[in-house]
Amino acid sequence: MRDNMISCIVSDLDGTLLDGSGEISAKTKQAIQTLKQHGISFVVATGRDLKGAGSVFKGMDQQEYILLNGSIIMHQNQKVHEYCLDETMLRQINAILTTYQIPCIYFTNKGIISNNKAVTHQHFVDALIRSGMSQAEIEQMLNSDGFGDYADEITDLDTLLQQNYIVYKCEFY
Repeated sequence: MRDNMISCIVSDLDGTLLDGSGEISAKTKQAIQTLKQHGISFVVATGRDLKGAGSVFKGMDQQEYILLNGSIIMHQNQKVHEYCLDETMLRQINAILTTYQIPCIYFTNKGIISNNKAVTHQHFVDALIRSGMSQAEIEQMLNSDGFGDYADEITDLDTLLQQNYIVYKCEFY
């Protein structure tokens, strides 16, 4: 048994583990593999959903995730924790967003839902520009798996609720 040794490393993706083009460098991939070979768990913590986070780790057998800002925790590719926004909370959020005409994205059990795909997509791109990303980096990110892949566009909350979506996270800019 190891005393006072590191047993787990947790890392964010965007702006931390990933390079400017949204990928893991070969050196970082090797470091993650070395950690695992030494029995040290590597956990990804991100605001992304599993599709968006998992696409980064193709071929790497990544099985530990904290997703959607803590709403879902995966251990050995099994969901061990889930927290969702209840109807009361969603209605409160929706009232504010409607009052100020703010478009949003819902991260759900059936994928990412936008109440206005064109506008939320542009808001996301604008946020990336403000963060300092180049146009080439933005294009590469948007062309990778998991970005801009809306499962549906649902313009009102009642329809979302009637279709039995479980909402984990609401994002707006």
